[in-house]
Amino acid sequence: MGRSLKKRTTLKIGEWVLVDHSGSWKVKGERAQFSLRLEKTGKWKLSYQTMRDCGKKQKRARFQADDLVEALGMVERFLFGERSEQGGLTPPEMLARWVETLSVKATTLTDYDHYNRVFLNWIQGEGIQRWKGLRLEHLQAYTKSLSEEGFAWDTVRLYTYPLRAASRWASLNWPGDYIHFAEGFRLPRRSGRSTFQPLRITEVVEFLVFLEKDQAGKGLLAGVALQCLCGLRVTEVMRLAWEQVDLEAGFVTVDGEVKNEASRRTLPIPGLVVRILSEVPRSGDRVLGHFASRDYWYRAIKSALKRWNPDRVMPPKVFRKTLATEMRIRRWNRDLFDLYYGHAKNDVLSAHYVHETSSDRMQLFREEVVARVEEVLVDCVPMGAASEAKVVPLRAVR
Repeated sequence: MGRSLKKRTTLKIGEWVLVDHSGSWKVKGERAQFSLRLEKTGKWKLSYQTMRDCGKKQKRARFQADDLVEALGMVERFLFGERSEQGGLTPPEMLARWVETLSVKATTLTDYDHYNRVFLNWIQGEGIQRWKGLRLEHLQAYTKSLSEEGFAWDTVRLYTYPLRAASRWASLNWPGDYIHFAEGFRLPRRSGRSTFQPLRITEVVEFLVFLEKDQAGKGLLAGVALQCLCGLRVTEVMRLAWEQVDLEAGFVTVDGEVKNEASRRTLPIPGLVVRILSEVPRSGDRVLGHFASRDYWYRAIKSALKRWNPDRVMPPKVFRKTLATEMRIRRWNRDLFDLYYGHAKNDVLSAHYVHETSSDRMQLFREEVVARVEEVLVDCVPMGAASEAKVVPLRAVR
């Protein structure tokens, strides 16, 4: 078919050249190119792609603006961080200023950064570009979305704390410009029980087999194995460096920035995990070096679980509950599993009277934790894969 002869409307606004394509404006300039569409009165949709994302799926954002000129101003502030003097601080700017006033540990700052990024990703879809545009209804809607994703009551409280604190801080520092929009905020009711059922070891093996075959899932193998079969926390597996892994001896060392002193531990690991770690392509100093933050890890896991089994989608933090579930059902040694998990000693006898050496503890870990996990692993037969040669090492390695 020949090219359409229909004359397209072309506009020049500032540095931008806009061409109308069936109701969507294709915008080009020296700094970027993107498309804008008016979805409904006052609400615009932005589709864009950075040079770093070339060849990948376009990113999208929505925001509110009265006309095309204001919409372009919003795009500039969104893409390049520019801000109108009369518009007030943007949410990222306000949260950054609040964080600068804190005197907390580096690990706490890392957590706040993660919580804030989750919220900022959420408000992009709501069209909110300025802090003064936030209201209590937005915070309550965000809280509801976290609960619907399965976040526990305590987790929702943690994720919303920086927003509540920054809201009060901004209203006290600039009472004429910003309101305390979080005033009157209410957390959801406690459910009293976990929304997600942890994976059993048999399911973990099936998931690992799936990831091994899935082109987009191979990079997840090491993290899933360490969390599900070794009980590592999300932060522990994200910070684990290759220098803390001894593949010949078959153990990993959790150290550095940890939750508490009991979390510093050296763990023998199942042979299956050793095999997976030995085959993982190395990208940087960290085992999960190809994931810059927990956000990317969470998204990748959610996507992989959907492809594997849509009914078993859960946040990565639930993976750590696999060993605890097996321990309770199979009546394994709880005291040793608590130490393996990095829990503090919770009784007077263990805390003050029993003093075992590190070699004694390593031997007990091998006999009472790793050996029992491997007994279950040997009996696992991946669903629909029993006859595939590639799967045999995954089933039988010790």
